[in-house]
Amino acid sequence: MRYSAIWVFIFLCLSKTLVLAQINGVNINSENYSVSGSYSYEWWQGDGFSLDPGNVLYSTDSGTFGGSSNDGTPLNVNYAAPSPPRVFPTVIFGQPWTSGLSVNHNIGTFSYQFNSAALGNDFPVTSSGGSSYYMTGANYSFIKSTAQANWLFQPIAANEQITMNISQGGSYFQDQNLVVTLSDVTAVNTLMNYSYVSVGLDYVSNSYDFSLNPNDQYQLSITSTSDIFDNDILSQQFSASVEPAPEPSTLCMFSFAAAVLIAARKHTFRSAKDG
Repeated sequence: MRYSAIWVFIFLCLSKTLVLAQINGVNINSENYSVSGSYSYEWWQGDGFSLDPGNVLYSTDSGTFGGSSNDGTPLNVNYAAPSPPRVFPTVIFGQPWTSGLSVNHNIGTFSYQFNSAALGNDFPVTSSGGSSYYMTGANYSFIKSTAQANWLFQPIAANEQITMNISQGGSYFQDQNLVVTLSDVTAVNTLMNYSYVSVGLDYVSNSYDFSLNPNDQYQLSITSTSDIFDNDILSQQFSASVEPAPEPSTLCMFSFAAAVLIAARKHTFRSAKDG
């Protein structure tokens, strides 16, 4: 009975140090990802808008999509609505976009990638067979989604810093918001609260660095919301890494040492002269 109590005590002590993963210079204590969304579309065949006489409803559908991960397993959530075949995809921001509704969420450790599009509204899409199609109707076709990612981590060594890279771009008038928050849980302090809302054609890219205390625990969170419709596209990218903070360069240290030596020699020379 006494030995059982000892093993229980050892287990309780070890359980305080158990971590989910050790990567990028940190102990990761928890990782939680989730994605949810909905879509609706109407493809019409003809030479004008869906309400024009003579146009025919080609296909229509609506539904939901999503997924979650609570153990750090990468989460990939994709959806693409069937669309008429195209001769060439549309290339925007250097990426090929297929006409119709599409969404792609990829979340992993300190990484988030998101692309979504609703192409085919208002402008005709010509299929390989020569027919024209419009993705529109009495109600606009749309694809909405929300993604969240949370990491709870602690640095392994002293003198480390986290570097976060955030970029996003979109076209037309989609409604979207990207929020990135970094908090020192131990010190109860918010280090960064990044939020960017776009309702037009733009592209932004930013990088942020923060020093980390090895005695503290940190939480990094991402929330992405989007409502894509009417010839919209949206792309969001996030990545973070934890590495040793850069040391002063050898040249700077040499210059500083030389300046100190010169100052000391001048002081010695003046003291001798005054004496």
